[in-house]
Amino acid sequence: MLSEAKQALHLDSGEDINTMTINEEVQVIEWAPAVFHAIKKMDKITPEMIEESLSTDSNAKQMFKAKESAGKSGSFMFSTFDKRFLIKTMNTSEQKVFKQALP
Repeated sequence: MLSEAKQALHLDSGEDINTMTINEEVQVIEWAPAVFHAIKKMDKITPEMIEESLSTDSNAKQMFKAKESAGKSGSFMFSTFDKRFLIKTMNTSEQKVFKQALP
């Protein structure tokens, strides 16, 4: 199990977020942790699965390909090496729309 030190509940401008540090290069920020907790529970996704799937060594090839195909916005999308998760970077306006859609 991930240590509690790796997972912390933070308040960011009055919003609850959950931050999980995978390693020195990867930090997962989860807005609306209650929503995502429910989704992870339904799909039986554990913190260990997330940590394993987001390994930078295992995903280097996918990240390189995604960066090569980034659009004008500079954001990119890729599947983790094990195909468990789809990762997409978001600019500020995309984050705003996403957070409004979460509830």
